[in-house]
Amino acid sequence: MNKELAQYINTLLADRERLLKGALKGLSEVKKGNSSIEVDFVLRQETQWELDQIVKAQRALDILTEEGI
Repeated sequence: MNKELAQYINTLLADRERLLKGALKGLSEVKKGNSSIEVDFVLRQETQWELDQIVKAQRALDILTEEGI
């Protein structure tokens, strides 16, 4: 993998991370009268899972870049 491709993928991951963090913040600000607590809980869990996957992917990219693969 060349450095430019790794940098591009990392940029996409960072952008997705920013969007998900905004969504997570929005979920915490939703008025409880306007939404289902169960749905919000599931959305928070799924969003947090995706954020964790992004962190793992970024770490893997860093390793690949350092090893020159």
